[in-house]
Amino acid sequence: MSQSWAEVRDELHRRRDILVHRSYDTSFQMEPSERERIQLDLERWKSPPRCTDIPNLMKQFCVSAYSYAPIRNNLLSPLAEGLPTRQNIALALSRVFDDQQEFLDDAFWSPDLLGDLAAEIQERYKFNQSSRQFRPRILAVLLTGSRKLEEALRDGLDGFYEMVGHAKTPSAMWSLVNNFSKGIDYVGPALVCDFFKEIGFVQYVKVDHHFAAQFPELIKWKGGCRLSPRQSFILSQEIADAVGMTPFHLDAILYLWGRYGDRS
Repeated sequence: MSQSWAEVRDELHRRRDILVHRSYDTSFQMEPSERERIQLDLERWKSPPRCTDIPNLMKQFCVSAYSYAPIRNNLLSPLAEGLPTRQNIALALSRVFDDQQEFLDDAFWSPDLLGDLAAEIQERYKFNQSSRQFRPRILAVLLTGSRKLEEALRDGLDGFYEMVGHAKTPSAMWSLVNNFSKGIDYVGPALVCDFFKEIGFVQYVKVDHHFAAQFPELIKWKGGCRLSPRQSFILSQEIADAVGMTPFHLDAILYLWGRYGDRS
């Protein structure tokens, strides 16, 4: 690395200050939910609280699992009337499947009932489960993700949080997200990281393309910065510790800077 941790910290705070300023500039084009996110997560250093019920946990799983950009931007965002959130994901899914009203009832947002609903939808539409088209892909996540979460929640919400929280070291955390993603169609460790960080586990970062894009400029390593997802995840913990912020906030600065920081 060709600069000190103090320089990295100063650069992160510079980006944060610019993002906060732009979030209040109504002439600057920005998604309303991300404007609010900047003001909460970056200006006030807030972080997501623990979910208090299973329906909200399930909704966040869907928001994270469907954060794959082509699905989120081209299908779900128009149907949700904005970027998908816990508040609007049920509406978006009801519209994906032709006004399926059960999605709008919180009573259906348990792993077993959501899985049953997904099975009923599959029986009706008979989607090709190997298709990568949007609707079959969304349904495949519901079918397999519901099974995974039914297993993970067998000891209730407290047991689930205890299980995730048991992984303390970066290596153990990375092993956990890899194991958790197994068996869930189209959901890899990066999307599981996003799920965990958005339900209160602030040590997690979403190791996707925005990390690959932002790390070389931020770290300025001689010879470049080609890292595997695991290496990026572990490095994120080191950076966050060195600059005095949580990995969650490091992730937020890098992600939001990638979306809004380079615009004039």
